Amino acid sequence: MRCLCLVPLLGTLACGPGAPPTSPVDAASGVHAVNYPLQYFAQRIAGEHLEVRFLAPPDVDPAFWSPRDEDILALQSAELILLNGATYAKWIDLVTVPLERTVVTSAAFEGELLELPATATHSHGESGSHAHVGIDFNTWLDPTLARQQAASVLAALVDHLPDHAKELRANA
Repeated sequence: MRCLCLVPLLGTLACGPGAPPTSPVDAASGVHAVNYPLQYFAQRIAGEHLEVRFLAPPDVDPAFWSPRDEDILALQSAELILLNGATYAKWIDLVTVPLERTVVTSAAFEGELLELPATATHSHGESGSHAHVGIDFNTWLDPTLARQQAASVLAALVDHLPDHAKELRANA
């Protein structure tokens, strides 16, 4: 029952503002997450062992954000890049990032993703109404899928910080 209580919170936070952007110098290492739910999972699991960043500015929908040159440099220098997958980060096909440090957290359930019809519209304030046609990339709204994404984050962090595996598992 506890997981279901997080669903409205995570849904609100996913479209809402994230952490303030960091400067490229400060953002040159650590873990970068493409949305707030992944940042949340990674921060809780990594604890004090890694800095977890979310580069999208607070006034932009991170699903449709495009990184600036300095953001791309920060991503290219990141220790890990946590992607939602499910067509969430539209910019990922337009930038070069180190594949060996990139984790697509929805890869384990790619066959379970939902198709969205063009009939459902909503707005994010004054930007007007729009529809998200294609794949429903809001994977964290389903507690079962969110748990699988958190497990994917855990696995990546354990691979990255094997000396802290026991603590990371306890945090997860």
